[in-house]
Amino acid sequence: MQVMHSVHRKLRNAVRRQDLQTVHSSESVKQCVLLVLDCLCGMASAVRVDNASLLFSLLCPAASDAVTLLGKTHLYRSY
Repeated sequence: MQVMHSVHRKLRNAVRRQDLQTVHSSESVKQCVLLVLDCLCGMASAVRVDNASLLFSLLCPAASDAVTLLGKTHLYRSY
């Protein structure tokens, strides 16, 4: 559970960076974004009937932040 909150916190921090528009093309920022999005995909694939409600409550806000982040960094050309 703590790992999930940590991943979402990293994503939210990335989305809220004031300088995201200027640093989004740096390799370290790209790698961080990819790692966080990959973790979210892993969490989503772990959904089972008995934990769907819990994971949905964690992933729904993260998915919203991911959409915002992808909208701000849509100019990535190397992916």
